[in-house]
Amino acid sequence: MRSMIVTDKTRLHVVSTEIEFDAKTRMLAKRLASTATVNPRSALGLAAPQIGVTKRALWWRLSGYPGRGNLPGTGVACNPTVLEVSDETWDATEGCLSFAKSYAPLVRRPQSALIRWYDVDGNVSDTELTGMACRVWLHEIDHLDGVTFDMRAADPSMPTPATLIGEPVAP
Repeated sequence: MRSMIVTDKTRLHVVSTEIEFDAKTRMLAKRLASTATVNPRSALGLAAPQIGVTKRALWWRLSGYPGRGNLPGTGVACNPTVLEVSDETWDATEGCLSFAKSYAPLVRRPQSALIRWYDVDGNVSDTELTGMACRVWLHEIDHLDGVTFDMRAADPSMPTPATLIGEPVAP
């Protein structure tokens, strides 16, 4: 069930479409988890476009990281929407499974964000994320919007993220 990681920027710059909550969504969730956990690099997140699926889903592994609000240590989020971000930002080095051995030394992200998301069964949650948990989710949401971390590093003033303050899409 493991998928290959997409490295072609043309494919990664496609905006993803909304998830419908069905058996395909549950299968996608399994593919995301399987691919991320088998990968030799320690992934904290993986977005569906990174395995060739242009749907709005992301996988996270944040066990041991503070600032994850009501999130379990690992899981899959569908149709995430950023409702609010803090004015306070921080610059940090980021890497990405799609760009093996490549890092951007200064990627600017908000320190915190309020995000509405759905689990694979369509149950909605609002989660306040801070610090690294926030960075990971915003990095993955960027993938869903066709934005890669090298683009954000090149233009720190880029809006964060493209779906900022969007209207949540109900299942």
